[in-house]
Amino acid sequence: MAQRRALLAGAELADRLSDGGAAAWYRQQADAIGDVLPSFWSSSKNFLQATLNQSNRQSLDCGTLLGSLHGNGKRGWGIFSPESDEALATLDALVNVFKSLYPINSKGVLGVAISRYPEDIYDGTGTSVANPWYLCTFTTAEIVYNAVKKYRDAGSVTVGTKSLNFFQRFLPSATSGATYASGSTNFNTVINGMLKFADDQMGRAAYHTPDTGSLSEQYSRYDGIQKGARDLT
Repeated sequence: MAQRRALLAGAELADRLSDGGAAAWYRQQADAIGDVLPSFWSSSKNFLQATLNQSNRQSLDCGTLLGSLHGNGKRGWGIFSPESDEALATLDALVNVFKSLYPINSKGVLGVAISRYPEDIYDGTGTSVANPWYLCTFTTAEIVYNAVKKYRDAGSVTVGTKSLNFFQRFLPSATSGATYASGSTNFNTVINGMLKFADDQMGRAAYHTPDTGSLSEQYSRYDGIQKGARDLT
């Protein structure tokens, strides 16, 4: 997703530099990537797979959400944007798996600490058990904040078939295909619920941030103590 956006941005620059050949070639490559990207959606798993044909992991990965953010940006480039059915379904799956995987997620009422992928064993210095990453926990919040902005700008929320479980977190009565207009009770319930979810995700990371404000690579799945590369985040 990020490569596709870079190619499209490169094509725009080539246009400004009057290099039509380069612009056409960049757009051709971007189109080719765009043609392949839908194959990363798994209807059986109901999430975007980070890679295809993996034998040692299910390919549920925070990287797909980062791809949604970096591959779209403020302008949007049309593939799996944060408010898309697929991005929200993937976020829902990621939160569900890590909520039960990491002991710190059973403590308190804060959001869910998120790591790179469930099968990860990199602990920050070696290989044992992986920990949550600040970057990944922040990513889940950023996806939802972006989605809320899109819904507010559009003046409505439409519940997708793939993302139904995500919306039912905030509105249990939500049904696939339903559209809630801005100002309605259901719209406000969904938006407020999404904002609280995102705030809680930020709160989870903030809770495990020392007074110095320094953010390492990871924080322990057991007690939230910082792990891995110092100041990486």
